[in-house]
Amino acid sequence: MQLTGTSLTLQDIEAISIHGETVALADEAKQRVKQSRQVVEDILASERVVYGINTGFGNFRNVVIPRQDLETLQVNLIRSHAAGVGDPFDEEIVRAILLLRVNALASGFSGVDPSTLDALVALLNKGVHPVVPKKGSVGASGDLAPLAHVSLVLIGEGEAFYRGERLSGEEALARAGLEKIRLHPKDGLALINGTQVITALLSLAVIQAHRLVRSADIIGAMTLDALLGTDVAFDARIHEARPHGGQIETARRLRQLLLGSELRKSHGDCDRVQDSYSLRCMPQVHGAVRDALGYVTGIVETEINSATDNPMVFVDGGDVISGGNFHGQPVALAADFLTIALTALGAISERRMERLVNPDLIRASRFSRQRRRSELGFHDPASHSRRSRLREQDLFTPRERRQHPNLRESRRSRQHGGHGGAQDPGGGAQSRGHSRDRMAGRGPGTRVSTAASDIRASRGRACVVARVRPSL
Repeated sequence: MQLTGTSLTLQDIEAISIHGETVALADEAKQRVKQSRQVVEDILASERVVYGINTGFGNFRNVVIPRQDLETLQVNLIRSHAAGVGDPFDEEIVRAILLLRVNALASGFSGVDPSTLDALVALLNKGVHPVVPKKGSVGASGDLAPLAHVSLVLIGEGEAFYRGERLSGEEALARAGLEKIRLHPKDGLALINGTQVITALLSLAVIQAHRLVRSADIIGAMTLDALLGTDVAFDARIHEARPHGGQIETARRLRQLLLGSELRKSHGDCDRVQDSYSLRCMPQVHGAVRDALGYVTGIVETEINSATDNPMVFVDGGDVISGGNFHGQPVALAADFLTIALTALGAISERRMERLVNPDLIRASRFSRQRRRSELGFHDPASHSRRSRLREQDLFTPRERRQHPNLRESRRSRQHGGHGGAQDPGGGAQSRGHSRDRMAGRGPGTRVSTAASDIRASRGRACVVARVRPSL
């Protein structure tokens, strides 16, 4: 695959990092890298002082380094920053890191020596995967530490995996038929400045997220069919009235997936008005995730084709300018957004699963509403709408429960025997001694914790109105 520095795609990342496709630099990229390096060489020849080329770094930015010490400076820079800790990244992630770093340097804004870039390409193509600890990136200053671990192998230090075996960097290079390189002025800084580690992680996550969203539509449609739900909530007119792109697309996909379903036809004349949230609101939830994923994908596609070095070398005019393109904030915010979106996708999926495996919900879906009302022991469910609010107490912390006036009142009521007062058979100290029998529904004093249920007398006996699960 030809790398230009500006045209990498997520599909390319998957092909190279996961499926092992090899890469080569496009001629236009080689030319840009060569021109960029010439700017660095001209500065060195003129003995002009330029940060990152012949000075120290950070607090030593104003310290001029003698020409004979510049190569040593680059090696020391790599060694000093290779301070990551923890388990190593998987090989596919390391391949993505190598790929993204090669592509960033190929954009021609780093002044890296062409031979150094070629050595990085060789690591990727030969399957020499540096051992890169998972912890160490600071984000605000880029991925200095993990990228330094990558760079160590180029100079025959550090460790690398080669054909499944963990070796010293020097041994891994030897087995792959590669030689360690000599770093030129500016090379060390060019190798470790950037966001390629966090961007590699996010890129692979985005690739998987696209699959998850498509799978969620398919699984959701199958669940709807299995529960004998209706597809009326996916009517295009509903979603055109709230024209979020992801919502419209999800509804279209669900209609397509359910088209011609024999199960749906079998209950076409049923009296069901609408399904639970987890089925009815798939376009709204899956669609919002789709929109979020679209935003994150755009950020990633921009970042993987960006120059993230500092200072940056500009061929036109021969300028070397310090900036902050190494900062990881754009990628970090996108990663957080993706996390939020996928959490929502997982939540609605879990609720659908609950409806498939919960015996109470399965039984309820098979009985008519009249029969279900009879089983629950009341005739007018509308008059007992308070049941649906009982679980709201679960949303409060203990301190908030004590402070909330309504919840304080409910707590005092329970302490005095529940809704029936001191003599109520469902509460009070008298009923607590027989909790096992009563929880099992035996005897007239059947008791369920009033935080999760509502005990009411009906038809001359105590009946239990069990915890009502949210419809999601």
